[in-house]
Amino acid sequence: MSLTASLPEDPVSSDPISGAAESSIQEKRLGERVKALRLKKSMGLVELGRHTGLSASFLSQIETGRVVPTLRNLARIALVFAKDLSYFFEPEPRPLFRIHRANERVKMPQSGTENPAYYFENLGYLVPDRQLDPYLAEFLPPQPGRETRAHQHTSAWEKPTPAL
Repeated sequence: MSLTASLPEDPVSSDPISGAAESSIQEKRLGERVKALRLKKSMGLVELGRHTGLSASFLSQIETGRVVPTLRNLARIALVFAKDLSYFFEPEPRPLFRIHRANERVKMPQSGTENPAYYFENLGYLVPDRQLDPYLAEFLPPQPGRETRAHQHTSAWEKPTPAL
């Protein structure tokens, strides 16, 4: 006769619905959003606690993802930052543009010639998932001895002619 007892299964990990709910909550990154709002206002946990009526340790647990806030507590936090409760559940906004200051860009000369007729700078090299590569081109005035070869792009629609 064995006296060992089996431990009950963890109901959250064995229930696919609870697992899906937990995954959905983690995807929203509630704690990260709360922390970002707080830091943007240069506010400490104690100060946020005074405004919300929640303890600093509880707010820290929310920010680190150890605790999932109730809607009531999330609404208290949202009010402090003049946000609607939906802010925490909407997809995070993606930046539409990125500023590349002149001192951050690399100026490249026209390729294929020793005396370039223009210089260009890539304005989109740090933009993730871009669908367009913007460039800034600086064309130099014509000078004797400088080749004035036109720059051409191959079209994405052009097919290379097969070799015969």
